Amino acid sequence: MDLKASILNIASRNFFQKGLRQVSMDEIAEQAGISKRTLYEIYKSKELLIADVMCQTFDATLSQMENLVEDMEKRGCNTVEILCHIYILSRKFQEPINKVIFDELRKYYPEINSRRFAHLQERHDKLFRRLYLDCKASGFIREDINTDLIFRLLKDLSDDKLGYVASGQYTATDITSYLIVPLIRSIGTHKGHRAFFKAIQSFDDPYTKHLKNLLSL
Repeated sequence: MDLKASILNIASRNFFQKGLRQVSMDEIAEQAGISKRTLYEIYKSKELLIADVMCQTFDATLSQMENLVEDMEKRGCNTVEILCHIYILSRKFQEPINKVIFDELRKYYPEINSRRFAHLQERHDKLFRRLYLDCKASGFIREDINTDLIFRLLKDLSDDKLGYVASGQYTATDITSYLIVPLIRSIGTHKGHRAFFKAIQSFDDPYTKHLKNLLSL
């Protein structure tokens, strides 16, 4: 592993455990076994290091989603099953991360959040727009539903969810229970509801247990 990759791994571990502002460049340099001067030769600022860490993490998670979708489509899984698996993958990714990070990115590093993530966000949006269109084409979403508007609403809900969870007042389960599940109920067809219930029943993990209880499955 080269030095830059080592620095990224150390920074990722510290940022995700403690938050962005709680970790100093001195701390990262010490754990990497290098001088602070050497660290600043590789990363001119802490902001650039944070940007690389977050972009690398987002890229890796997005690649997992894309690979998951491709694999499940090859196996003949329907789009509802795929979206449920993506939900599990997202929860597993977010669970070990100190939720204050999402709030810090908005408040203290807005340029990172907008500038560096643009191309990754485009990949993410393209994937999910296609999945929602596939849901409608397969009869899982009502014909009268504007899928582009639903995409935007779910995207906003997802962004807001991170903010709510970062505040410490609510959990991801709360947001899913009170916002996302009711939305799914309102836009889905009977076929879509049955597919969703069937997909949820097939899981045996802590991330969907609350959904099973909520839906009285």
